[in-house]
Amino acid sequence: MRFAVLGLFLAGVLTVSGCSGPSAPQGSAAAPKTDAPVSSNDDLKKMLEQIASTGEAGSAAAGLAPSIEKIKKDDPAKGAVLEKELAQLQGTSDPAKIKEIAKKMADSL
Repeated sequence: MRFAVLGLFLAGVLTVSGCSGPSAPQGSAAAPKTDAPVSSNDDLKKMLEQIASTGEAGSAAAGLAPSIEKIKKDDPAKGAVLEKELAQLQGTSDPAKIKEIAKKMADSL
């Protein structure tokens, strides 16, 4: 009898509390995924400005390529320049150089 009552009590507690992990507090925004593709020129510019302010490209640079490909379809010359600069950005680990390249890319948008 005790085990049945204890089992029902535990089942009730789990039902009320839920089985999911802690959720984000209301009003707080989740951090954007840095390696996700960027969907618009404004988003691309914001991402480049963020890279320019931190000097860290990391996986964020991987999300830039699809947006640059879209730009390349609409404006081949501009897309080619951005593509070349992206290769330079991904090829360096010097934060000052990363900032310089990302700022130049953002300013061209």
